[in-house]
Amino acid sequence: TASARPVPAAPASAQPVPAATASAQPAATPALLAAGALSLELRDVELRYAPPPSAPVVASFSLHIEAAQRVGLLGRSGAGKSTIARAVARLLQPSRGEVRLGGQPLESLGEGELRRAVACVPQSPDIFSGTLRDNLDPAGTHGDRSLREACARVGVRFPAGLDTRLSANGLSISVGERQLLCLARALLVGAGLILLDEATSSLSDSTRAPVDAAL
Repeated sequence: TASARPVPAAPASAQPVPAATASAQPAATPALLAAGALSLELRDVELRYAPPPSAPVVASFSLHIEAAQRVGLLGRSGAGKSTIARAVARLLQPSRGEVRLGGQPLESLGEGELRRAVACVPQSPDIFSGTLRDNLDPAGTHGDRSLREACARVGVRFPAGLDTRLSANGLSISVGERQLLCLARALLVGAGLILLDEATSSLSDSTRAPVDAAL
């Protein structure tokens, strides 16, 4: 089974970007999104991809992570690390137990609120056909200055800058560059919780340095 090991928190100046406030949301939601970094709690969670009698992938898993704390889940391949991340992102519903974000039940959040509160950086990020600008900010809610700052924080550099053309699935750039681009997206959203699923696996030590600083 997966185990959790706390990682020393980054300096206060390098903590996650405060989450954006939401408009016209349920009463509890604006306070959640405005809180900045969010705590995470899993209470006796069971996760499975098939009903009984098939064995669960994760059984009786509990974990509490304080806001702004960095924690690494360690375990062999197939232990359930990515499955736990899917449950936190509400891509998989627990068959038992509860997941709470910022003290609130995960299922109480609307889809839009959840996607602004939790950002995921997978091992193989999705890249869309279009410019670097389009991929960083599909909704067009950020100015070019904010986009450049997010790129600089994680070390994303392309000759044509924000006008660089990217092909579907990111075939025109390396896997490492895709991971950096996805992390820049997460920083732009201002999520209170960022899930990294082996998100720096394709980065060299020198390339990983700005990522560590940004986190």
